[in-house]
Amino acid sequence: MTSSEQLSGLYSAIVTPFTPDGAEIVEGALRDLVDRTIAAGGDGIVACGGTGEFISLSAEERRRVVEIVVDQTAGRVPVVAQTGGLSTLEAIRHTAHATECGADAVMLTPPFYEALSRAQAVQYFGQVAESTTLPVMVYNHPNGTGLHMDTELITTLATQFDNISYIKDSSADPYLLSVLVTDLRDTISTFCGEDVLAGAALTLGVEGLVTGSFNFMTPVHATMRDAARAGDFATVSRLWKETLPLVVTLASNPYTSGVKTACALLGHDMGPVRAPLPTINPEGRKRADRRARSRLLHRHGAGVMEHYDAIIVGGGPAGITAAWALRDRRILVLEAGDRLGGRLKSVPRGDYWINLGGHLFPEQGSHIRSVMDDLGLGVIDIPGSKFAMTLGDQLYRNKRIESYPFTLPMTFKERVGLIRAGLRMLGGVHGWRRAMKRRPNESETDRRARAATYLGDRTFREFLGTPPERVDAIFVSAARRAASEIDDQAAGVGVSLFGAVWSGGKSSMALNLDGGSGRLGDAALAALGDRVRLGAVVTRVVDESDNVRIDYDQGGEQHTVSAEHVVLAIPATVAARVTVGLPAEVVNTLRSVTYGPFLTMGILTSETGPARYDDIYAVTTPGQSFDMLFNHANPLRRGPRRPGGSLMVYSGGAPAADMMRLTDDEVRDIYLTDLLRILPELEGQIAEAIVQRWDIGNVYRRPGMDFGPVLEYCRRPANRIHLCGDYFAELGNMEIAAGSAVEAASSICGSLAQSSAART
Repeated sequence: MTSSEQLSGLYSAIVTPFTPDGAEIVEGALRDLVDRTIAAGGDGIVACGGTGEFISLSAEERRRVVEIVVDQTAGRVPVVAQTGGLSTLEAIRHTAHATECGADAVMLTPPFYEALSRAQAVQYFGQVAESTTLPVMVYNHPNGTGLHMDTELITTLATQFDNISYIKDSSADPYLLSVLVTDLRDTISTFCGEDVLAGAALTLGVEGLVTGSFNFMTPVHATMRDAARAGDFATVSRLWKETLPLVVTLASNPYTSGVKTACALLGHDMGPVRAPLPTINPEGRKRADRRARSRLLHRHGAGVMEHYDAIIVGGGPAGITAAWALRDRRILVLEAGDRLGGRLKSVPRGDYWINLGGHLFPEQGSHIRSVMDDLGLGVIDIPGSKFAMTLGDQLYRNKRIESYPFTLPMTFKERVGLIRAGLRMLGGVHGWRRAMKRRPNESETDRRARAATYLGDRTFREFLGTPPERVDAIFVSAARRAASEIDDQAAGVGVSLFGAVWSGGKSSMALNLDGGSGRLGDAALAALGDRVRLGAVVTRVVDESDNVRIDYDQGGEQHTVSAEHVVLAIPATVAARVTVGLPAEVVNTLRSVTYGPFLTMGILTSETGPARYDDIYAVTTPGQSFDMLFNHANPLRRGPRRPGGSLMVYSGGAPAADMMRLTDDEVRDIYLTDLLRILPELEGQIAEAIVQRWDIGNVYRRPGMDFGPVLEYCRRPANRIHLCGDYFAELGNMEIAAGSAVEAASSICGSLAQSSAART
């Protein structure tokens, strides 16, 4: 042997990546494959072997592949160039090129079509070996070449030619393999090239393995290699039993096409095999085989597909709650945006914060509060009025909402109209509250589903009627808190908006997060750490029956991960678009879920003393460019009054859709003009104004919507794709989202526990 370094370990017979039409080699994919193989624990690379389709490569392409592999390897591991040919001269020419460009060894496949005699084989291998100073690995592949290399021929080659130092045995003959490893150990170093014998070969003590399966399964083989070297043959046996089904499946299909298919399943397209090599016929590939391959790939694939107990898609309140409930498991959160929190967004500003989205939090004992408590987040009461309103440009803040018909400057007809509408609304709210009460042995999901059908057969307009114009404007403006128009939303949606304040009870969403709503996402991100990936846009979620595959884009790069379970904490319409494997009726229901857009503008003010709106939290503003005005400094108005303040204006429904077409500066000017008409004392006191657009805003139910298919799906115990979000109720809020996430997480924990028990 002339090499200063003994070849040993795992050598990947790498595929040659082609363009989709098979016409060109894809250099970038080839270089990436080299890097992945080395990173996954490979000890060497074999270029232009049978798996590399050397028989369909031109001479120039063969040389180029070797050059690329040698260059990309850059001395990190040895490169073995397969240089055999149909003639001795062809083999010598490829061997000379491999020597010149820096390969560490060559592998020689004998000519095929007409099998060589023993003498011809000695002449062929000998002449090529004598043409180079590199170590030579002869390739015994009788099924492919017609030449069966017995121990006598192998001994002759190894003793007559000093640099014939290795043999790759792909004879699938366990007896020959054992003789090579035992009787001929001092004569030649043996590499097993038969995938189905890899485990046994490591136990026997071969010098190494050369197979195509290392294109996608290097890590598990690296573990087996290390275990064999340490004498831990129990581990070798255990891992080999796990991986053997995949190898058998691969061997039962066209081999090279199978290897490329496995790479594709891991998210790395190596292109087709070149004709006339056979491809795996999709119609002939049984679904069970595909599932088996996929399941083993995500466990033992070449370091390119991460596998998790659960992946949570979406980082809003539902996603945060699901992730927190599953935090003791191996999880990953994929969030398309640059932060967690969804529509809970705020920015700190000294003593105050500017809220730009959701801002009302539930009482103690709720799901979202449980997460907040764990994260060390505090809440503050809202002492101010939540049902102030404007009429024209005047601000009114009655202590009791029922008194407005008698105090607002209205005509007699308008007062009567407001009283009638108010009584109708009050009756509706009482009915809604009865519907909201949980019945004995009723789950939270079932309770919400039942309550969501309350007044779900008509529009809010049909329920309310048509009161006088200025009275109607009050209800239209208030109803837009659902980011929809009164003619589009179900009556139950509109009634639920008034449920807390119009029934005399304390609101279940009557708190602010101290420091701003955005702190929930910030705290969750800090706590979950590197288990969160921001800017990860999920493009595909595929239910493969025994696992789920997720494709996502991050920073322009495509990634694939897999999990036992996936929680889709994203808008229903997005879930329907990206998911493969949900029942058709579920997909159709998700598609029918409606979201309305809304705009907000957070405003930091700089007044130095008390303001007449200090004791107000929420104002309904009919007839203005915005529908609601919120004073987010109100919860801080305890003790000495600090200078400045924080307001937010909100537009929903059709006006919001129209405003979306304007620039931020145009929106800002329109909003501020109307704000100063209502609160002229703020002239010159606007320190900052931030426009926030929510294209997918609040979710609301339309009349007659049947959400039953989704609920029936969620009750199934065997689901791997789990749905959650604020769309599980007639009008979404963060507690609805969190509750559905808790139920999804509970189902996952139960399933994982059962799987663990079954394995033990």
